[in-house]
Amino acid sequence: MTTNALPDKCGVGTACPGCGRRLPLRFAGPGEEAALWECVGCEAPFAGILLPDIVTMLAQRIRLSQRHFDTEQAEPLPLTLRQVVQRIHNGEPVDEIRELRRSVRLAGLRHAVLACFDAQYGIPASALRCAIANLSSHGLLLVTGEPIDAGAVVVQVQSPRGVLQLLANVVWKQPLGGGCYGGGGSFITRFGRVDG
Repeated sequence: MTTNALPDKCGVGTACPGCGRRLPLRFAGPGEEAALWECVGCEAPFAGILLPDIVTMLAQRIRLSQRHFDTEQAEPLPLTLRQVVQRIHNGEPVDEIRELRRSVRLAGLRHAVLACFDAQYGIPASALRCAIANLSSHGLLLVTGEPIDAGAVVVQVQSPRGVLQLLANVVWKQPLGGGCYGGGGSFITRFGRVDG
């Protein structure tokens, strides 16, 4: 018999410095830069590297610090973004978008912020403003004003119940025209909710 539950005292991950709960993080090694995370249980900050092998089991225990979503220095979204997204919704060809999801997509335009990770899930680069052009149970289509230079991203979006942080692998990325760039994200997990 197998179980998906991971006991708090199993030794995998790092203990929260505030409450002792296991977190899907590790300390940064030489030459690595850690991202700033927060324990959802006690709000203690923790500078660490995400552990992709256990993140789906323990993701609800952490959230990425709001400092990684600061868009004050980020480029604004292109004025053509609405037209590009509308062309996608109308089914018009937009430089061969590679839709790989088998699930139903919900079209829309929701503004969000991206934190792009390096290959080792270390410190995210500067935040990017983005729009979610469509969403499904398995992934989303992101539209930005600059190329998404990452293999994984945390998408932060406002919902009626608070702020959501969604971890996704970037499965494709390409120019969409009109100064916009697209990226297909495949969901990995959702981090603990941010109040607000």
